[in-house]
Amino acid sequence: MTKARLAVAFLVALALVPAPVAAAAGEPILSATVAGDTVTPGEETTLEVTVVNTGRVDQRSATNPSLTQRVTTARGLVVDVDAGDAPITIRDGGERAVGSLPEGATPPLSIPISVDEDAEQGTYEVPVEVNYTHTERVLPDGTEEWTNVSRTLNVTVEVDDAASFAVFGVASQARVGATGSVEVTLVNDGSQAARDASVSLTSQNADLTFGASGSASRYVGAWEPGERRTLTYEVSTARTAKPGAYAMRATVDYEDEYGVPSRSAGLSFAVTPQREQTFSVAETASNVSVGDEGALSLTMVNEGPVAVRDASVSLSSTAGDLVFGGAAQASRFVGAWEPGERRTVVFDVTAAPGAETRSYTMQAEVAYEDAEGDPARSPTVSVGVTPAPERRTFAVTDVTGDLEVGAEGTLNGTITNTGTAAASNVVVSFATQKPGVTLLESESPVGDLEPGGSATFSFPVEIAASGEPGPKQFELVATYRDENDDKRRSDTVDALATVAPDRDTFAVATARNGVTAGGSSPLEVTVTNQGSEPVSAVSAKLFANAPISATDSEAFIDRLEPGQSETVTFAVAASSGALAKGYPVEMDFQYDQPDGDTVTSRTYRTEVTVSEPEDDGGDLPLPLPVIALLALVVLAVAGYLVYDRVSE
Repeated sequence: MTKARLAVAFLVALALVPAPVAAAAGEPILSATVAGDTVTPGEETTLEVTVVNTGRVDQRSATNPSLTQRVTTARGLVVDVDAGDAPITIRDGGERAVGSLPEGATPPLSIPISVDEDAEQGTYEVPVEVNYTHTERVLPDGTEEWTNVSRTLNVTVEVDDAASFAVFGVASQARVGATGSVEVTLVNDGSQAARDASVSLTSQNADLTFGASGSASRYVGAWEPGERRTLTYEVSTARTAKPGAYAMRATVDYEDEYGVPSRSAGLSFAVTPQREQTFSVAETASNVSVGDEGALSLTMVNEGPVAVRDASVSLSSTAGDLVFGGAAQASRFVGAWEPGERRTVVFDVTAAPGAETRSYTMQAEVAYEDAEGDPARSPTVSVGVTPAPERRTFAVTDVTGDLEVGAEGTLNGTITNTGTAAASNVVVSFATQKPGVTLLESESPVGDLEPGGSATFSFPVEIAASGEPGPKQFELVATYRDENDDKRRSDTVDALATVAPDRDTFAVATARNGVTAGGSSPLEVTVTNQGSEPVSAVSAKLFANAPISATDSEAFIDRLEPGQSETVTFAVAASSGALAKGYPVEMDFQYDQPDGDTVTSRTYRTEVTVSEPEDDGGDLPLPLPVIALLALVVLAVAGYLVYDRVSE
């Protein structure tokens, strides 16, 4: 058998073999529908596209129903809506991934579109391309035969020339840094009326807003074809806004003649804010001096661009050395103010005594209402103020005093007006209270002082007993009234005085202090009050130790004026064995002060001088030791004589 015959025989035998029978076979059958298929020129809307799978079964599995569903399911379904020849624009590409779609329908797929403004009426086909994979059949052994499918389904869209809108004109009162208004005039240039219409504006830039929002809406109602409507919106422009046009978009929401809600296409237009309303400082003048009150004259110019009303100028101090009657801010009313017009306001300014003669910065601001009644504030502008040197200054010279620790005294001096203006009713006082110093009078009035004029002052003070002697610096201040009869206070001035150490109240000196051994004698002591105040009821007490004794130890003085002396007498005795020399005795004083207090002084020491008794040559009894010695001598002589006789 030839090779050709063998091949033919093989093909015949192969044709006689039966094909395998499928367990399930079929395919998805897809179609598309659209809801809201009527649109108008210029409208922005959505097409709600639904894809339906009706499926077709060629071989149904009797034992496994899931195999039947497998062959009718479109897997990995992607729907892509294209504009085709329709006068529309798909705004987001139109592609939607659905996934697996068994027999049934997808949820509505929202496809945003814009209808051309010049779209003609008519019905248009919109292609809907579907791409998916499906199983053609499943063999008994579970093997699947599948295929990729790409098909185009068409839906129809009807363009109906209903109401449509256009921007006819824009007028803006917006200003940088303020609240203004925008007027938009729109026209219904369609062929049908709109009902329940409202116009929404949306800003395309954050520097131009509707209050705190990026959009705002106004209700219009019925809107006939060819009718114009002008709507006013309040807008706010940030101070950060730059010169130039800012984009806005208007949309109209309405119902057509059938009551179907519709939205127009976005209508773009531009708003150009005017420049910011500003004010400038043209001139300043000030006569305020350090430590004084004066006037600050401020001339400002309305630089426009608009006239304002109910304007007021506020001035704020950034330093505590310059204030407005104790406050950091003051305001003056101006009223109506045209562009280019100058206005002058005057503020009362006080410069603190410690202020420097340098330029201080203040901030000026204008609050106002524009022609539309919207309140606003201008940007701040800086104002420089330099206080003049202090007009009234004071110096203290010729400071003297008899200040002493533990005593009252006076602080005296001369105060001079070294300034350029007169000071009335000048009173000198202590600026601070020093520890250990008691002011018996806190003020010393010195009267009026012309420039260069001087006056003396005096303060009675008491230095505490615990105080320290030496140079002391006292801080004084002058209060006075200026030419406006306003009370003022100067800077502190220093007064240097010396505080002496405390002195003993009494000085004692012995006028008669001799006594012989074995005898007694008066002791006369002169007591002097060396204090600054009189003392009274002075009780003196004498204290002595052996060989000195005080036989009369007390004395009394009724009163001692400052510097007055008086002698008191005590009685002292020296024992017979006292040696001829000086012996100390002590005394103290208890006395009354002028304020009635009874105090005891410190202990004072003086001397009692002992001398030997004088021999006057008379029959004076011999001292016992001498008599005893003589007796012994006599007895010795007598004894010798007796012995001598016996021995003979």
